[in-house]
Amino acid sequence: MESLITPRYNDDRILAAPARLVDHLPSKLHRLRPFSILLGSGHFGKVFLVRDPTDRKQYALKCIPIPNGRRAQVVHEVDILLKLEHVNIVKIHGAWPDTIEDKGYYDHFVCKGDDTSSSITTTTMSSQTSSESFRDEIFSRNQYSNKEIMFIKMEFCEGGTLQDYLDNRSSVVMTTVQIIFTQLLTVLEYLKKSSIVHNDIRPANVLFQDGLLKLADFGLGALRGDDLDGNRLDFSMENVKGLIKTRCSPYKSPETVFFGHTASTNKSDLYSVGVIMFRLLCTNQDKGNVWDLFDSEKVVELMTKLRGKWEEDFVNLVEKMVAFSPIDRPEVGSELFAKFIPRGIQDREDGNEMELCFVTRSEWGARPPKVPLDPLPLPVGMVIIIHSSRGEGYCSDDSACEGVMREIQDLHMDSNKWDDIGYQFVVGGNGRIYEGRGWTKAGAHTLHYNKISLGICLMGDFRLHLPPKIQMDATQRLIQYGVDHGHISESYELYGHRDVRKGFDSPGEYLYHEICTWPHKAEPKVLQ
Repeated sequence: MESLITPRYNDDRILAAPARLVDHLPSKLHRLRPFSILLGSGHFGKVFLVRDPTDRKQYALKCIPIPNGRRAQVVHEVDILLKLEHVNIVKIHGAWPDTIEDKGYYDHFVCKGDDTSSSITTTTMSSQTSSESFRDEIFSRNQYSNKEIMFIKMEFCEGGTLQDYLDNRSSVVMTTVQIIFTQLLTVLEYLKKSSIVHNDIRPANVLFQDGLLKLADFGLGALRGDDLDGNRLDFSMENVKGLIKTRCSPYKSPETVFFGHTASTNKSDLYSVGVIMFRLLCTNQDKGNVWDLFDSEKVVELMTKLRGKWEEDFVNLVEKMVAFSPIDRPEVGSELFAKFIPRGIQDREDGNEMELCFVTRSEWGARPPKVPLDPLPLPVGMVIIIHSSRGEGYCSDDSACEGVMREIQDLHMDSNKWDDIGYQFVVGGNGRIYEGRGWTKAGAHTLHYNKISLGICLMGDFRLHLPPKIQMDATQRLIQYGVDHGHISESYELYGHRDVRKGFDSPGEYLYHEICTWPHKAEPKVLQ
């Protein structure tokens, strides 16, 4: 079976025995017919809710018909998508091609209906053909007579879509706009480094799960190793305006509309994100017509209105992102975006070369404890990761980080009435390790676990972005240092603060999802 990752179903793999598919649905849905839990359908395929019997977790299963003679290409492209690893991209857990001889089952997995939720397709529409006629033409030519389907097992996101949010919000919340912009931008930077173009970024393809944005529905034709030369794109606004309303989403870039997906680059995805930002900045009562972004005169008028409501620099950036020609759009990851990204998301260039550096209590100006602290039995079997959250800001230089340490200690001793700073160690944005209670003293960070765990706090609020790499690397090196020196058990378990404290969001959505990829991450305990 080619080089694809095989799902963990053994002989009971979900499509090996269609009559038993009901066994892979959630228990409360056993009475329903196989694959009756339809999550969405597109031009060609469908997405179903399924359950892996080996881990009892729910997944989304995307079913895409494979055109005759293109199995190898599809397998290759899915292999690349399987390697995508980013907190803001829907994770693909496995994929496999299969032949469904039974026409009834085959028709159940594919469709010729209208596009209601988008699908991964293996064919690009020509610039002269509408989506409906193109779809009918494909099936009439019998290009799918082989009855092969690519099944893709993906992360199931329950938080709805960005389109749902747009349809139901009552007002524009700039903090939410910033969160969405920051997360989408980090995805674009990752895709550019991976030489991948999404080709279909729109609100319906942006999902939410556990407070995180998740980009879904990558087109199988979206894998590129180079950018198209924008100077080759010779087309007029009138040409595009005549095409887009007949067969495309208004979130697609002009070059994609006119030339097809083969002309798409990372700047095409940037255009799509720009349109999303424009829509987010417009209220539901005064909806911005995204179709008007293809009219240069109306763009000026629309952006002028937005400048009267929101930060001018941000609106100017959005205007550049939706420039008609890709030549006039900024590069993904350019300095134009730096001021709008929380600085914690940006890494210091020297982060990988910095050695583990401890800063003692006396060096950062600690107050003495109020009373002698209880000892901490070693080695500890639990490591708990925390973020400093709202009370203290992010720091990137030594002086600022020392100041943050003093603020944290004052908060814990004066406001919380604790005997000392609560954490054993605090990691700064400069990559330095600040001594709190140290290796040998019990902490005051997690009720019921203080005398059996090591509490490590990262300075900053990581609900909106990841810590810089230098800070995360220092944290992992600190844990390994503790193992090497007998302070932490070799079989330790790693937890986020939320795993052991009910109602806590620490260490923030971004950092929590990151530590879930670290060694020794354990399942959440019964929350106290």
